Amino acid sequence: MQIKTRYIGDARIRKLLDSYSCPYPFHIARAIMMGDIASPLMGSPTATVESLWDGELPEFETSKEAQAFFGSLLGLWNHLTRHQKRSHPFKLVNSRPPTDRKGLEDYCQMRVEELHAILEGFFQGEGEMDLSPELSDCVDVLEDTREMFFASMQMLADKTVPTNKEELEKLRKNLDRVLGIGNRECARLVWAASDYRKSQLPKRPPPATIH
Repeated sequence: MQIKTRYIGDARIRKLLDSYSCPYPFHIARAIMMGDIASPLMGSPTATVESLWDGELPEFETSKEAQAFFGSLLGLWNHLTRHQKRSHPFKLVNSRPPTDRKGLEDYCQMRVEELHAILEGFFQGEGEMDLSPELSDCVDVLEDTREMFFASMQMLADKTVPTNKEELEKLRKNLDRVLGIGNRECARLVWAASDYRKSQLPKRPPPATIH
């Protein structure tokens, strides 16, 4: 099956995932793909798409439908690969912290899911990997960032912890700063992984000298 890939935009990808009952919402699917792209294990784009449906792809009525399905999702993959260039840093989905308590709780959950997904994609089920010091540092900071969002989510979900408008606004600003850390470290992870893979390529021997 010949597939023509085309990036159709995030909004249409969201609708595609919904229409095919993908178990993962867009922010998770996108982060998994980015993690896979960055991974030193160099995952397969098609295998990553299949993993979004837990290995059981939806049924297609025609080959044309299947081609459109894979073309759109592989188009997203190709679109995400541009973030390996320092001129296009990867960022988590564009969403600012809301001002209400329930909205903030849902926001923190989304960020926890995103950060977990990019790390899951990066490690591809491997418990440990031989990483460069910079990559190890990126992973550590991303795990800490995820924990900060998780702690805030738990606090907001605990109805025994009272919050007033001023406290929520202070938390919202803090979460905005945490998001900045997450975006910075996600971009650094992708760049450092790209540099690491290049460093592992066999070096070409110098050209022979003819006497």
